[in-house]
Amino acid sequence: MNKEDIVGEFVKCHSRLWAMAHAITRDHHLTEDVLQNVSLVLLNKAEQFDESRSFVAWALGITRLQAFKLLDKRSRDTSHIDKLSLDTLESTISDNKHEERLLAMKSCLKKISHENFQIMQMKYVNKQSAREIAVKIERTETGTHSLLQRLRCKVHRCILQHLAEES
Repeated sequence: MNKEDIVGEFVKCHSRLWAMAHAITRDHHLTEDVLQNVSLVLLNKAEQFDESRSFVAWALGITRLQAFKLLDKRSRDTSHIDKLSLDTLESTISDNKHEERLLAMKSCLKKISHENFQIMQMKYVNKQSAREIAVKIERTETGTHSLLQRLRCKVHRCILQHLAEES
């Protein structure tokens, strides 16, 4: 595979590689560092790529190795995720339905109310605890946990329905 093809494939699966790297590093900046290293490794090993294999699977393997290499170099703890979980994550991410699920999730998130979307952002983007969210939305912590659970279930059901309609 030539280097232009490698770059094109890297761009196509960037979000999947980012997800794998972030699952391991749990740090946005380290994830970006990992992806820079991955892009260099992919370019340097372009001739070694076996075109009978999936590019995504190959790139995910390299991403996984580079993430652990960077964490080891920076003496960061990697015990938060076990090998079986990583294997499961890698196979899920390499699944071609990843992009379909992402589009379904975006569509489903547009269907929830603005207030509920903001609450989900507080939890999953801003990483606020249920207690912090409860204070902001003037609910009990238990009520906030219940609300988050209902929102997760609602979005999950919507995604499943969206995917079922497409197949």
